[in-house]
Amino acid sequence: MSRAIWCVLCFVAWLGLCSAQLPNVAVNFSCHGGYEWMLNSHKEDLCRVYAYLSAQSRCFSDKTWTVKQLDDDHKRYPPPNDDKATPCQCNEPVYSLIQACTVCQGFPANTSWSDWTDACDHTYQGFPYGLSPLIEVPAWANLDVIQADKWSEAVAKTYAETQNPGPSTGTSTGIPSPSGTHPDYNKVIKIIIGSSVGIGCLLIIVAVIIICRLRNRPRLPPPGDARNPARMGP
Repeated sequence: MSRAIWCVLCFVAWLGLCSAQLPNVAVNFSCHGGYEWMLNSHKEDLCRVYAYLSAQSRCFSDKTWTVKQLDDDHKRYPPPNDDKATPCQCNEPVYSLIQACTVCQGFPANTSWSDWTDACDHTYQGFPYGLSPLIEVPAWANLDVIQADKWSEAVAKTYAETQNPGPSTGTSTGIPSPSGTHPDYNKVIKIIIGSSVGIGCLLIIVAVIIICRLRNRPRLPPPGDARNPARMGP
């Protein structure tokens, strides 16, 4: 194999490692206006974030997920069953996101937490697996829904609007705390993971460049090569 082809293959492998961060999802619609508070800090549609969580390879090896738009004949997303009742579906953030995805399309969130998890062997407060730093779950999706057995748009919106409050007045808002990990801690973890991935990709680039240069360096003739001047006799 030529040096040029070998270097190209190494570069392609690096691109695959650095870009294979997000699952392959299909969400061909957007929320109605007025639900901007549901977006994460990347301004991503929450239905897409739901799809990212649902398609994690720990639950589906092909890492694909499709979210279809609701209509008058299909006014809600059915609870997971059979092989879809995985830990990626049986957790509070995913339940909250899919209920919000229903509401932002103009339909009521009528599926209770107990109905959503009826086919689940186990349920989880937070998302049970580590996520790519490119995937950000909005903080309101971590709010507890087990006690009320339902997702509340009013509670989620109030919490989302208090994420950047003004000077503290010392007054409690009465909003339940998010279940699982605190959002600030999540942000720190994502920064650490993202930095590690970036550093790893940079080291791969440097290694590829060094190896390519070493392989392209002209080789010195071995000692005693015929091209060396002949030794003069006495």
